[in-house]
Amino acid sequence: MKEFYKDIWVDTQEDGTVKVGLTRNFIESKLTECFHIIQADAQEVRKGGPMLVVETNDGLSSLKSPVSGRIIRFNDRARNFPDKMTEDEVILVLNTKPREKPAEIIRQQIFGDNPFAAAPPPPDWQVFNVAPPPRAPRRG
Repeated sequence: MKEFYKDIWVDTQEDGTVKVGLTRNFIESKLTECFHIIQADAQEVRKGGPMLVVETNDGLSSLKSPVSGRIIRFNDRARNFPDKMTEDEVILVLNTKPREKPAEIIRQQIFGDNPFAAAPPPPDWQVFNVAPPPRAPRRG
């Protein structure tokens, strides 16, 4: 089901992806004089941060993201022919689920093949606190 946030709509899917499009009002008011729509910055967007940059005769403006996620698809038609966009077209698709790695993969990356590296130290081990070196006196 589409949810509307100012000039954009989002449609959240069950698999954690979010489809993003433009509202009819925004298309009719801004895209008639638009040159390009491009994704802002990098592949990651944060809620409230810039998601899309719209280039018009008036200059550049950005559309804020209603969700955080990673851009997995961008519609090239928006970049090249924004004046031909419709309300039903998806501009970009975000993955809102964080990239997760199983604990075993992380342990393998840190400790390698050593099976004892992740084991707790034997009880007879002692930990010594070492004081930092003294500071040099101030001159002045």
